[in-house]
Amino acid sequence: MNKKITFLGIETSCDETAAAVIRENEKSTADILSNVVSSQIEEHKEFGGVVPELAARAHLENIEFIIDKALKDSKISLKEIDGVAATAGPGLIVCLTVGLNIGKSIAAFSNKPFVGVNHLEGHALSPGLENKIEFPYLLLLISGGHTQYLIVKDINSLNPLIKGGGQEYGLRSGTENLMNIEGFRASVEDKLLELNSGKCEEIKSKRDYLEEMILNLIFLFR
Repeated sequence: MNKKITFLGIETSCDETAAAVIRENEKSTADILSNVVSSQIEEHKEFGGVVPELAARAHLENIEFIIDKALKDSKISLKEIDGVAATAGPGLIVCLTVGLNIGKSIAAFSNKPFVGVNHLEGHALSPGLENKIEFPYLLLLISGGHTQYLIVKDINSLNPLIKGGGQEYGLRSGTENLMNIEGFRASVEDKLLELNSGKCEEIKSKRDYLEEMILNLIFLFR
């Protein structure tokens, strides 16, 4: 029986300090053995948004406790960890540096491999962490200033929906791209048809659903 890989993950890309321990299982997914998150909502509330310097300071104050708790909750020691991963970007550079530095330090100290994780790809692949999901799939990714529709074809293979002239349709810059409902809807439909040949009628029947979904998103983000 092959050994199942166990990883310590660290996240400090914005205003939450987080650490988790996950282990590969027999279903080709993963078991989340622990997941500890420290929010900074109260620290930033009076400013109406995240202040990078305050966020980085809070990460420094909390990161050791968060990682230690994640390991204790998982009942896994550093010796049993097969590797360490940390968010490498995109994100607030002063915040990312905290998680990256401590992740690399733990990996070096324990002689384990270190993996820098793309923040957006981490979000894109997270639905398949505990659930078996077949590629490709359509993903609405909303994370800070990075909001877009993607076709997730595989690990390291994420394609944004494109409609003529290199224009990407998503919730960028105050949702201006989503205002073009017909263009966006056509782009989604074209991609779905391309990926699901032989199911044209079924996909076309979902046009109204897509339009309603997009209109609701515009309302929410105005």
